[in-house]
Amino acid sequence: MLFMATSIDNLYSAGFQSMRDEDLVRAESVFNQIVAIDQKSHLAWNLLSIIAIRLGMADVGVARAQQAVNLDKRNSAYLNTLAVALGETGELEQARKHLQKAILFKPGFAEAYYNLGKVFLKLGDSSQSIRSYRQAYAIDPEYPGLRFNYAYACRLTGDLGLAKRLLLELRKSDPEDGDAATMMLEIDSIGLNAGSQLQMFSDEVVRFPHRSEEHTSELQSL
Repeated sequence: MLFMATSIDNLYSAGFQSMRDEDLVRAESVFNQIVAIDQKSHLAWNLLSIIAIRLGMADVGVARAQQAVNLDKRNSAYLNTLAVALGETGELEQARKHLQKAILFKPGFAEAYYNLGKVFLKLGDSSQSIRSYRQAYAIDPEYPGLRFNYAYACRLTGDLGLAKRLLLELRKSDPEDGDAATMMLEIDSIGLNAGSQLQMFSDEVVRFPHRSEEHTSELQSL
Protein backbone atom coordinates (compact mmCIF):
# COMPACT_ATOMS: atom_id res chain seq x y z
CA MET A 1 0.00 0.00 0.00
CA LEU A 2 2.86 2.38 0.88
CA PHE A 3 4.56 1.57 -2.42
CA MET A 4 1.33 2.30 -4.33
CA ALA A 5 0.91 5.67 -2.58
CA THR A 6 4.51 6.61 -3.32
CA SER A 7 4.11 5.55 -6.94
CA ILE A 8 0.96 7.65 -7.37
CA ASP A 9 2.59 10.66 -5.68
CA ASN A 10 5.51 10.40 -8.10
CA LEU A 11 3.14 10.18 -11.05
CA TYR A 12 1.25 13.26 -9.89
CA SER A 13 4.55 15.15 -9.65
CA ALA A 14 5.48 14.07 -13.17
CA GLY A 15 2.02 14.95 -14.48
CA PHE A 16 2.01 18.42 -12.92
CA GLN A 17 5.47 19.09 -14.36
CA SER A 18 4.26 18.05 -17.82
CA MET A 19 1.33 20.46 -17.52
CA ARG A 20 3.67 23.28 -16.49
CA ASP A 21 5.76 22.43 -19.56
CA GLU A 22 2.58 22.55 -21.68
CA ASP A 23 3.20 18.91 -22.68
CA LEU A 24 -0.44 17.92 -22.46
CA VAL A 25 -0.03 14.62 -24.29
CA ARG A 26 2.60 13.51 -21.79
CA ALA A 27 0.50 14.76 -18.87
CA GLU A 28 -2.51 12.85 -20.16
CA SER A 29 -0.46 9.67 -20.33
CA VAL A 30 0.75 10.11 -16.76
CA PHE A 31 -2.69 10.81 -15.28
CA ASN A 32 -4.11 7.86 -17.20
CA GLN A 33 -1.54 5.71 -15.41
CA ILE A 34 -2.86 7.02 -12.10
CA VAL A 35 -6.49 6.10 -12.80
CA ALA A 36 -5.33 2.72 -14.08
CA ILE A 37 -3.76 2.13 -10.65
CA ASP A 38 -6.64 3.66 -8.70
CA GLN A 39 -9.90 4.39 -10.50
CA LYS A 40 -11.07 6.45 -7.50
CA SER A 41 -8.37 9.09 -7.98
CA HIS A 42 -10.87 11.91 -8.55
CA LEU A 43 -8.19 14.58 -8.87
CA ALA A 44 -6.62 12.68 -11.76
CA TRP A 45 -10.01 12.37 -13.47
CA ASN A 46 -10.53 16.12 -13.14
CA LEU A 47 -7.07 16.85 -14.55
CA LEU A 48 -7.71 14.45 -17.42
CA SER A 49 -10.91 16.36 -18.16
CA ILE A 50 -9.08 19.71 -18.20
CA ILE A 51 -6.51 18.25 -20.59
CA ALA A 52 -9.22 16.87 -22.89
CA ILE A 53 -10.93 20.28 -23.01
CA ARG A 54 -7.66 22.00 -23.84
CA LEU A 55 -6.97 19.43 -26.56
CA GLY A 56 -10.35 20.14 -28.15
CA MET A 57 -12.01 16.90 -26.99
CA ALA A 58 -14.87 18.36 -24.96
CA ASP A 59 -17.02 15.23 -25.12
CA VAL A 60 -14.19 13.24 -23.57
CA GLY A 61 -13.81 16.04 -21.04
CA VAL A 62 -17.46 15.65 -20.03
CA ALA A 63 -17.07 11.92 -19.37
CA ARG A 64 -13.89 12.40 -17.35
CA ALA A 65 -15.25 15.30 -15.31
CA GLN A 66 -18.38 13.28 -14.57
CA GLN A 67 -16.14 10.56 -13.16
CA ALA A 68 -14.51 13.11 -10.84
CA VAL A 69 -17.88 14.53 -9.74
CA ASN A 70 -19.30 11.06 -9.11
CA LEU A 71 -16.39 10.42 -6.74
CA ASP A 72 -16.63 13.81 -4.98
CA LYS A 73 -20.07 15.29 -5.55
CA ARG A 74 -19.58 18.50 -3.56
CA ASN A 75 -16.26 19.48 -5.09
CA SER A 76 -16.80 22.90 -6.68
CA ALA A 77 -13.68 22.69 -8.84
CA TYR A 78 -14.86 19.43 -10.39
CA LEU A 79 -18.35 20.83 -10.98
CA ASN A 80 -16.76 23.85 -12.66
CA THR A 81 -14.69 21.63 -14.94
CA LEU A 82 -17.75 19.58 -15.86
CA ALA A 83 -19.66 22.78 -16.64
CA VAL A 84 -16.87 24.07 -18.90
CA ALA A 85 -16.81 20.78 -20.80
CA LEU A 86 -20.60 20.80 -21.13
CA GLY A 87 -20.49 24.39 -22.36
CA GLU A 88 -17.98 23.42 -25.03
CA THR A 89 -20.35 20.71 -26.26
CA GLY A 90 -23.28 23.14 -26.37
CA GLU A 91 -25.06 21.77 -23.29
CA LEU A 92 -25.50 25.26 -21.88
CA GLU A 93 -28.42 24.61 -19.52
CA GLN A 94 -26.59 21.70 -17.93
CA ALA A 95 -23.47 23.84 -17.67
CA ARG A 96 -25.49 26.55 -15.92
CA LYS A 97 -26.90 24.09 -13.39
CA HIS A 98 -23.48 22.69 -12.50
CA LEU A 99 -21.95 26.16 -12.14
CA GLN A 100 -24.75 27.28 -9.83
CA LYS A 101 -24.20 24.14 -7.78
CA ALA A 102 -20.45 24.87 -7.63
CA ILE A 103 -21.20 28.37 -6.34
CA LEU A 104 -23.64 26.96 -3.78
CA PHE A 105 -20.87 24.79 -2.34
CA LYS A 106 -18.23 27.54 -2.65
CA PRO A 107 -19.80 31.04 -2.64
CA GLY A 108 -16.48 32.84 -3.18
CA PHE A 109 -15.60 30.93 -6.36
CA ALA A 110 -14.71 33.70 -8.82
CA GLU A 111 -13.95 31.32 -11.69
CA ALA A 112 -17.38 29.70 -11.46
CA TYR A 113 -19.10 33.11 -11.49
CA TYR A 114 -16.97 34.10 -14.49
CA ASN A 115 -17.89 30.93 -16.39
CA LEU A 116 -21.53 31.39 -15.42
CA GLY A 117 -21.39 34.87 -16.94
CA LYS A 118 -20.14 33.40 -20.19
CA VAL A 119 -22.84 30.73 -20.19
CA PHE A 120 -25.63 33.24 -19.58
CA LEU A 121 -24.29 35.39 -22.42
CA LYS A 122 -24.38 32.40 -24.78
CA LEU A 123 -27.93 31.72 -23.60
CA GLY A 124 -28.84 35.29 -24.56
CA ASP A 125 -29.45 36.48 -20.99
CA SER A 126 -27.24 39.57 -20.81
CA SER A 127 -28.63 40.84 -17.50
CA GLN A 128 -27.87 37.57 -15.70
CA SER A 129 -24.49 37.50 -17.41
CA ILE A 130 -23.65 40.93 -16.00
CA ARG A 131 -24.79 39.87 -12.51
CA SER A 132 -22.44 36.89 -12.66
CA TYR A 133 -19.54 38.97 -13.95
CA ARG A 134 -20.21 41.55 -11.24
CA GLN A 135 -19.97 38.84 -8.58
CA ALA A 136 -16.73 37.51 -10.07
CA TYR A 137 -15.31 41.05 -10.24
CA ALA A 138 -16.18 41.68 -6.58
CA ILE A 139 -14.28 38.54 -5.59
CA ASP A 140 -11.30 38.77 -7.94
CA PRO A 141 -11.14 41.72 -10.37
CA GLU A 142 -7.83 40.44 -11.75
CA TYR A 143 -9.23 37.11 -12.90
CA PRO A 144 -7.91 36.51 -16.47
CA GLY A 145 -10.35 37.60 -19.16
CA LEU A 146 -12.91 38.95 -16.70
CA ARG A 147 -12.64 42.68 -17.41
CA PHE A 148 -12.88 42.21 -21.17
CA ASN A 149 -15.86 39.85 -21.07
CA TYR A 150 -17.62 41.94 -18.41
CA ALA A 151 -17.09 45.03 -20.60
CA TYR A 152 -18.43 43.18 -23.63
CA ALA A 153 -21.62 42.23 -21.77
CA CYS A 154 -22.03 45.83 -20.59
CA ARG A 155 -21.64 47.06 -24.14
CA LEU A 156 -24.37 44.70 -25.31
CA THR A 157 -26.79 46.01 -22.69
CA GLY A 158 -25.92 49.65 -23.37
CA ASP A 159 -23.99 50.34 -20.15
CA LEU A 160 -21.20 52.02 -22.08
CA GLY A 161 -19.89 53.95 -19.06
CA LEU A 162 -19.11 50.81 -17.09
CA ALA A 163 -17.76 49.10 -20.21
CA LYS A 164 -15.32 51.98 -20.74
CA ARG A 165 -14.21 51.97 -17.10
CA LEU A 166 -13.45 48.26 -17.28
CA LEU A 167 -11.57 48.67 -20.55
CA LEU A 168 -9.56 51.58 -19.14
CA GLU A 169 -8.57 49.38 -16.19
CA LEU A 170 -7.57 46.65 -18.61
CA ARG A 171 -5.53 48.95 -20.82
CA LYS A 172 -3.84 50.47 -17.78
CA SER A 173 -2.50 47.04 -16.86
CA ASP A 174 -1.77 46.13 -20.50
CA PRO A 175 -1.50 49.14 -22.86
CA GLU A 176 -0.86 46.82 -25.82
CA ASP A 177 -4.12 44.89 -25.42
CA GLY A 178 -5.48 45.24 -28.94
CA ASP A 179 -8.88 43.70 -28.24
CA ALA A 180 -9.55 46.19 -25.45
CA ALA A 181 -8.38 49.03 -27.68
CA THR A 182 -10.73 47.94 -30.47
CA MET A 183 -13.76 47.71 -28.20
CA MET A 184 -12.94 51.10 -26.68
CA LEU A 185 -12.71 52.56 -30.17
CA GLU A 186 -16.05 51.06 -31.13
CA ILE A 187 -17.71 52.50 -28.03
CA ASP A 188 -16.16 55.93 -28.55
CA SER A 189 -17.31 55.97 -32.18
CA ILE A 190 -20.98 55.43 -31.32
CA GLY A 191 -22.97 58.46 -32.43
CA LEU A 192 -20.17 59.95 -34.54
CA ASN A 193 -20.55 60.64 -38.24
CA ALA A 194 -18.62 58.60 -40.80
CA GLY A 195 -15.88 61.22 -41.19
CA SER A 196 -15.19 61.37 -37.46
CA GLN A 197 -15.19 57.58 -37.22
CA LEU A 198 -12.71 57.39 -40.10
CA GLN A 199 -10.38 59.81 -38.31
CA MET A 200 -10.56 57.77 -35.09
CA PHE A 201 -9.73 54.54 -36.87
CA SER A 202 -6.89 56.24 -38.75
CA ASP A 203 -5.42 57.44 -35.44
CA GLU A 204 -5.67 53.90 -34.10
CA VAL A 205 -3.76 52.52 -37.08
CA VAL A 206 -0.91 54.89 -36.21
CA ARG A 207 -0.92 53.69 -32.58
CA PHE A 208 -1.26 49.95 -33.40
CA PRO A 209 0.20 49.41 -36.88
CA HIS A 210 0.73 45.67 -36.21
CA ARG A 211 -3.06 45.22 -36.21
CA SER A 212 -3.54 46.50 -39.77
CA GLU A 213 -5.77 43.59 -40.89
CA GLU A 214 -8.23 44.23 -38.04
CA HIS A 215 -8.26 47.96 -38.82
CA THR A 216 -8.94 47.29 -42.50
CA SER A 217 -11.97 45.19 -41.51
CA GLU A 218 -13.18 47.93 -39.17
CA LEU A 219 -12.85 50.62 -41.82
CA GLN A 220 -14.74 48.54 -44.37
CA SER A 221 -17.68 48.27 -41.94
CA LEU A 222 -18.08 52.05 -41.61
